[in-house]
Amino acid sequence: PLSASGTLGYATAAHEKLANGQVNVPLGGGFVAHADVSWTGNDDLMTGGYILSSPLRQQAAASADPAIRALATLKGLLPNSDGRTFEGAGSLAYIDGGLNAGFSITRHTAFYGVPVRFSLDPAIPAEHTHIDVGQTRYDARVEIPFAGLFSAVKLRGGYSDYQHQEIAADGSVGSTVISKGGEARADLIQRDRGGWGGISGLQLLDVRQRIEGDEQYLPPSRAVDVGLFTVQHIDLGPLRLAAGARVEKSRHSADASDVVGNPALSRRFTTLSLSAGANYSLTPQWKVGINLASSQRAPSVEELYANGPHGGNASFELGDPTLKVERSLGVEATIGHHTRAFDLNGTLYASHYANFLYQVPTGEVRDNLPVFAFRQGRADYLGFELSAQARLGTAAGIGWGLEAGADATRATIRGVGPAPLIPPLRLTGGITAQRGPVSGRLEVEHDAAHGRTAALETPTPGFTLVNASADWKPLAERPGLTLSLALDNIFNVEARRSTSLLKDYAPLAGRDLRLTARFAY
Repeated sequence: PLSASGTLGYATAAHEKLANGQVNVPLGGGFVAHADVSWTGNDDLMTGGYILSSPLRQQAAASADPAIRALATLKGLLPNSDGRTFEGAGSLAYIDGGLNAGFSITRHTAFYGVPVRFSLDPAIPAEHTHIDVGQTRYDARVEIPFAGLFSAVKLRGGYSDYQHQEIAADGSVGSTVISKGGEARADLIQRDRGGWGGISGLQLLDVRQRIEGDEQYLPPSRAVDVGLFTVQHIDLGPLRLAAGARVEKSRHSADASDVVGNPALSRRFTTLSLSAGANYSLTPQWKVGINLASSQRAPSVEELYANGPHGGNASFELGDPTLKVERSLGVEATIGHHTRAFDLNGTLYASHYANFLYQVPTGEVRDNLPVFAFRQGRADYLGFELSAQARLGTAAGIGWGLEAGADATRATIRGVGPAPLIPPLRLTGGITAQRGPVSGRLEVEHDAAHGRTAALETPTPGFTLVNASADWKPLAERPGLTLSLALDNIFNVEARRSTSLLKDYAPLAGRDLRLTARFAY
């Protein structure tokens, strides 16, 4: 008659506290009420080493200014990384066999700091920005079953009222970002006939955004997208064929703005994306597949019209209103092996882009922020993903398992060089163990050094993280109660993600002990 679940947790690296819970209550007559709430709060993050990357520490140590030289030895706590979040939601659903409908309201708030991009120029002060977020979202859905060619229609819609303020250290508001918009989608689901089935539908998006205050990086704008799509499949014994198509019309416009310095602007785009794929079961255990895709994407409002300081990203963003539709051709080959004792999944992919959209630092500084501009060019992507799981059986009364994975991407913009913000080779491995109500996991992640950098990107040293965790279900009659203990970054290494715009100023968390209690009723 009633279901409830919740979580309580504490983590040491940022003195993070978290709590969440949800409850579902049948009201009778097919109606069910739902409510959930979550809260987190954290202080500044304790990192595993120096705050600035090695090249910046060398520059800081060579400065004649004592305050700048002091930055070369700054380590441990990451300044301005504190935060807190809250979210609460309530919903009501009606369920009667295949007919169901629901409505929900969600409120989300957050207040968090943007890690400081320390300036090594004494004449340029460092920004200490906090982001104050508030969002209310309304969602509704209905699913109506049919007889005949179509089995059901699914209708979904939502409206979001979002706002955030970028707040300086003295409490002044640099800018307020306001975004209001709705989306809707209708899916018409075909009934499978002789192995043939599919889904066709319509999708709408209408979002208005404006920024108030002096730090405006975008003029008042509106994005309207209307898309029609279909995805079809047919099963022919061991062979499964699938194909899809989507056509989308977009209108992305911006009002005239004296602050940003643009006249009224408007662009219209029509994009067409097509895909086709096949999977073939060689044996009950082995399956291979190939997928082809021709995709098109219209430039976003930010890519077209941005021209100003964006405190949240700690950058000055420059759009280009003449950008063209991004187009790509891609191929993906897959292989899978699945048995009770072993799973293997592998993917090899390649894509060629025309009018590839990317953001690149120009080397300029405006409003004490580095300038990042949107550009287009031809680009080539090549990558792979590989994962495997092995269930080793039982030894000493313990069930053992092994996991391993690897992924890498190589991306090049023709005539320019490496694409920006591309992750390096990553290797992961883990060993799992379970005995009765206790289970454990030891895992290792190695990120290779990233030296194939785009213009003005800095190399990123490689790092290895070692994590361990254990779960315990103390009450056999209450299997929904789980106590967890996790220790991340056991060796407290200094680690930076090469894809982060703030990696030279914000390393990852250091050693972090996390205690969690979960219950379900």
